[in-house]
Amino acid sequence: MPVSQREKALRGKAFENIVTDELEGFGCEIYQRFHGGESSEHLPDIYAVCDGQMKRIEAKLTQAWEKEGDRIRSGRFILSEDISPKECYAFGIDDQIEESLTIDFIRKEGPDEYIRVHRKRPKYPINRVLDARDNARCFPNIGTIVRPREDLLNEVRRLMSHEGRR
Repeated sequence: MPVSQREKALRGKAFENIVTDELEGFGCEIYQRFHGGESSEHLPDIYAVCDGQMKRIEAKLTQAWEKEGDRIRSGRFILSEDISPKECYAFGIDDQIEESLTIDFIRKEGPDEYIRVHRKRPKYPINRVLDARDNARCFPNIGTIVRPREDLLNEVRRLMSHEGRR
């Protein structure tokens, strides 16, 4: 089922909240957060201090499977055309079949190079993240994080309920 722009925005914000929780769980201190449109310049989503070092992190979420016409294909991460200064990407895969949310913190080099080559609306394939998981970790001691998909859905619902109170 197609996801509306509003729901995509809420899912992205919910994913950023989950990433922030994970970072805090590793002992990182969240220094600053930016949401799309808050600044005229392109800034990463999360600024965190981890082990005494600043980590600027761009959070990206996609569904594992997307309907395209009559077929189902692997999802892709929509990357920004402008390359912001950052150290890492937090890639989240929302797997509707496995009922899981996986999070991988990947160093910026591979995705940023992909943006340089695919300038217009770069769509980063999931398999690139899966291939990079073990060799391009932003935090060498942190592997793939697997959470129940319900965590993401609950956070979206929580954000929706707060949206109605403004």
